[in-house]
Amino acid sequence: MLLNLTQLIKKYNLKISGVIHIGAHHGEEVPEYHANGIKDIVLIEPCAPAFKVLQNKFAASHHIQLFNLACAAVNGEAVMFTETANKGQSNSLLQPMRHLQHYPDIQFKGTERVYVMRLDDIPYSRPGMSRYNMINMDVQGAEGPVIIGAKETLDRIDYVYTEVNEDAAQLYKNATGISYLDDLLKEFTRVETSWTQQGWGDALYIRSSKL
Repeated sequence: MLLNLTQLIKKYNLKISGVIHIGAHHGEEVPEYHANGIKDIVLIEPCAPAFKVLQNKFAASHHIQLFNLACAAVNGEAVMFTETANKGQSNSLLQPMRHLQHYPDIQFKGTERVYVMRLDDIPYSRPGMSRYNMINMDVQGAEGPVIIGAKETLDRIDYVYTEVNEDAAQLYKNATGISYLDDLLKEFTRVETSWTQQGWGDALYIRSSKL
């Protein structure tokens, strides 16, 4: 995360009761969630080796739910482009483009067929739906389809932390540009954005009525 979650919580007085983390990788953010009193967590990760790590680390936790799939606009299957040099953190459902130029050491030499599902349809346990009021997205350019498949879920979300892409960056083919993402999240205000020189970054959106 380019933006420090603990600092964001203090700066904006965020009241996070639960997190849905899409593209969880190895669950690196879980200790920071716990340090900030966030124990109800949904971790969604499509890559089989990464998901095995999540199972080994968190399967015994009653407050963490794990799902081995990707989020998208429709349910079905898709081919994910995979790499190992960055420990799978650059895996994407989108074909790599300028990512190959910016990060030549990261080569996408494999693919993996994965399940994809609308966030609205994922069967995580939902007692007290407002408990999960934050989404954290790290989906390598596929933010738009995720949001399109999460319309009902978004009604209960107060905060969206997400990776973002400059409109012209094209690290991945058909990656969601930040202008389109702003339009999709029209009920939210982007309050923080941190960019890298390669045209991607992280951003925090807060529901406008909460500001």
